[in-house]
Amino acid sequence: MIRINLLPPEDRGKGADIEEISGGGGLNLLDLRILIPAVVLVVVVMGIFIWWRSLEGQKADLNQQIAEVNAELSRRKAEKQKVEALEEKRTMTNERLREVERLDQNRFYWVQVMEQLAHSLPEQVWITEIRDQSSAGRPAILLKGEAFSNVRVAELIYRLERSDIVADPADIELMSSRTGQKQRTLVGDYQLYEFEMRIKLVAPESLGAPLAEDHS
Repeated sequence: MIRINLLPPEDRGKGADIEEISGGGGLNLLDLRILIPAVVLVVVVMGIFIWWRSLEGQKADLNQQIAEVNAELSRRKAEKQKVEALEEKRTMTNERLREVERLDQNRFYWVQVMEQLAHSLPEQVWITEIRDQSSAGRPAILLKGEAFSNVRVAELIYRLERSDIVADPADIELMSSRTGQKQRTLVGDYQLYEFEMRIKLVAPESLGAPLAEDHS
């Protein structure tokens, strides 16, 4: 085929140059416009993949740390529950020990109270009933008895006020004193007086040692 170059003489060399650039086995501009974005896309995808793998590794490390922390918390929780159980057991033991100490402290208390009552009884006065009426940590008794006269009842109160088991005369409350049934004796019939009184006692720690027996 015959080619005719219609370009002016001054431009005829440029056509050959263009033909050399676009012809042959090299890359043309169209190929470069396709190849460069493809390479950039591959690089971006590889970067995203590497970043994702890095995040997965960090996630795995964090999960491992969380698992270790949870295991430590579980262990400490078990230890805390064990400590709380021991504390509760110790508290119960201390309460029982205090109760034993209180019982041991009061072991001779009522013996002393009975001894004081016995020493305070005048002649011709008899105790028929003693009832515990302690309340709010304050020991108290209800005392019932009989006497030949109200004078004997008054003497009993007088002696109790000066005993070791009563701290204040106001702690003795005479609730009743009335004429009871007749009692027949060898010297005649006597009208006994029945009395009832409430006595607030001193605390066990305030009471001294038991009274010694009088052998005289």
